[in-house]
Amino acid sequence: MAKRPRQQRILSYGEFRPTGVDNSAARRMQALAGLGETVAGVAEQFGRAKATELAPEQAKIQIDEATNIDPETGEVTREKVEMRSGLAWGADAYNKEIAVHEEAIRQQYLDGIDREAQTNLNRFFDENKSDPDAANAIATEYAKGLVNNVSPEYQGLVGDSLSNAIFKATETLRSNKRAADILSKLRKVKKFCKRTLIALRLLLLKEKTRLMLLQRTKQELTV
Repeated sequence: MAKRPRQQRILSYGEFRPTGVDNSAARRMQALAGLGETVAGVAEQFGRAKATELAPEQAKIQIDEATNIDPETGEVTREKVEMRSGLAWGADAYNKEIAVHEEAIRQQYLDGIDREAQTNLNRFFDENKSDPDAANAIATEYAKGLVNNVSPEYQGLVGDSLSNAIFKATETLRSNKRAADILSKLRKVKKFCKRTLIALRLLLLKEKTRLMLLQRTKQELTV
């Protein structure tokens, strides 16, 4: 009996070998993205530099619009100008100019209070020259009312300034009063001495006249 040839088991029908992935398009996109970031960075740097350059002039325009001068009196009034957010381009340069404007507003406000206070304090102390304690009490009460009407952020500063001014004015008034009292006493002493001198002269004249009469009487008696 003839034998059939042994069949060989097929171990594999073939091997799948994938072709390489083409990533050139991805690389091009990444390159374009990097280029875009570079361009954006350069544009931002240029924009920030330009904004910083223009900011001071922009601030001055806003300050000019917020500043008014009375043509008749020459009085200057200033309105507040808002600062820019710290995140805005050129904010530092812009806000630096606005800070100068705000300081001018602050100083103008304090100068106005100082002028008003000095006018009233001078009047109080002038009207009470002979009584420093009364002048001090009136001025102190006035200062309390003034400080209460001042913006809270300036109350401490104005209060200290007024206290110092009142103290100096009171001490000056007391010193002047002491000097005036001494001068008054000296005048009284001088007047007393003058009267005493006149009295002594009169007494001396009277005694001299008495002696002359006595001498004449003796001469008459001896004749």
